Amino acid sequence: MATAGGRRAKDPREEKKPPGIERSSENAAGRKGKPSAWGGREATGPYAKSGGVRGGRPSEKGRARNEAARGTRTASGSLTRRGNAGSPRALGSDGAAGKEKRAGTGVVRASDGKRAVYRKGLVFRTARRRELDERGNVRDAGRLKDGHGVPSGARQKPVRRGRKRGSRKWSMPLLAALLLASLAAMVWVYLFTDVLDVRRVEVRGNRSLSADYLRSISGITPYTHILKMDVRAVERAILAEPYVLRVEVRRRFPHTVILEVTERIPVGCLQQNGRFHLVDREGLVVESADSRREGVPEITGLRPPLLYPGVKLEDPRFEDVARILEEIPEELRERAEEVGYAEGEGYYLVASETKVIFGECDDLERKAEIALAAMQDIAPRYGQLLYIDVTYPDHPAIRPR
Repeated sequence: MATAGGRRAKDPREEKKPPGIERSSENAAGRKGKPSAWGGREATGPYAKSGGVRGGRPSEKGRARNEAARGTRTASGSLTRRGNAGSPRALGSDGAAGKEKRAGTGVVRASDGKRAVYRKGLVFRTARRRELDERGNVRDAGRLKDGHGVPSGARQKPVRRGRKRGSRKWSMPLLAALLLASLAAMVWVYLFTDVLDVRRVEVRGNRSLSADYLRSISGITPYTHILKMDVRAVERAILAEPYVLRVEVRRRFPHTVILEVTERIPVGCLQQNGRFHLVDREGLVVESADSRREGVPEITGLRPPLLYPGVKLEDPRFEDVARILEEIPEELRERAEEVGYAEGEGYYLVASETKVIFGECDDLERKAEIALAAMQDIAPRYGQLLYIDVTYPDHPAIRPR
């Protein structure tokens, strides 16, 4: 600021020099000046004392004083600077030194022993940085290094971390407590109330057995909880019925149980003690009845044990009888009335009052086709046939009644 006499008045900012720091006010002063012949502004105040030009090229005297303030030159001409331990650190050749000088940084040792750094007129002080950290006004100042730090008097918006920590501290336990309470309520509703009691049992795949009978033997009642129901126990109870080959128990929430049943198919029946016992392909007796079922041939020539539902035939001849009933054509099977084994003839089949002698159980498909063709073509010409012997398929023997 200039007066009428041409003299420059003192800047009030120059009086606010940090205590114990040298040259800090000199770097901060000299903000304005007259144009210089070197293209910059002529320095005033401390810059004028050193002979330098602010924004232009300094004089020899000013450059010498600047170098003395920043460091010393070695014999090779490189600029050095003293570190914390007091040992000089070389800053490189003249090119590196020139860059350091242009950067305008320096280190000043304060009278109180604290280390301060100035950069282009701004003073950075370590003691000030620590005070700001303790008051919580600076978020993260970092370490003071190479002239970079927090300017003295700088203020930043304080970070309110305590309130966020408090909210997080209470939110997580509260959320966990709500989750556990909801889970406990769901468990109590589903396990200790009648919300999921069975109210309907669907039976599928049954032919001979009634749905009510299968529901009664399953053990499922209206008070059975659909989640507490023992599926394996239900399957074992239904499989105890000889007619059932397989069963699948499925839950359909919220109140339905589905029983998918696969029944055994009787292939023949054996007469014993005045009752007819139906057997399936595996020789298991599935049912005992007082009369022979229509469409099921009678099996003879075997020596079975005492028969009742659940007993399995162990006679090896039953396997051949089951093969005959399985491999003959459907039309011949529908006409079959009796099938068995006889000494001297082998295996035979009675269909439409005509006896078909197979002999051994080999080439059954061809033997059955010959017998069916004879019954369809020859029987109408000669009337009822007594038997058709296809023991040797190449030379069948046919005898009319």
